Amino acid sequence: MTREQFDTLCHRASLALNLADPHALGRGHTVTLDGVHIELHHREPSAHFLLLAEIALFPEAQRAAVHEHLLTLQLMTTDHPNLRFGFHAMRKTTLLCLTATPPHQGVAPEDWLAQLVRDTAGQVLDWRRDLGASNDLSLDKDHRAALLQSAAVRA
Repeated sequence: MTREQFDTLCHRASLALNLADPHALGRGHTVTLDGVHIELHHREPSAHFLLLAEIALFPEAQRAAVHEHLLTLQLMTTDHPNLRFGFHAMRKTTLLCLTATPPHQGVAPEDWLAQLVRDTAGQVLDWRRDLGASNDLSLDKDHRAALLQSAAVRA
């Protein structure tokens, strides 16, 4: 995918998401959907891109337990090597890192991307609630499967 194709994809998805700045997504800027900070990064000529979603800034005393749960989830989904978790060293926030490739057939790529961003924001909100409240990762299998399937998982 060329830079121009990626920019067009992000712009059209931004319009579908009704983002305040439809030109920010995919250009190194953070956009916010339902309180979730999201960034998309692409390196030409790759067909895939990286979606980063900020899960939360967990208290230092809770951070190790939260990361243990998320890394356990990552190990449980070894058949989906595109799903990873990260840590933003400057902001001290926990990140969802998802590598995704737009579909070649079926749904329009901009609709697929808008749905992926919506699903990701929804999953992050669930994790914030579950991890913040009880330190327990209760992930609904159907929701996890929908998120991974929506991402058209590829390494």
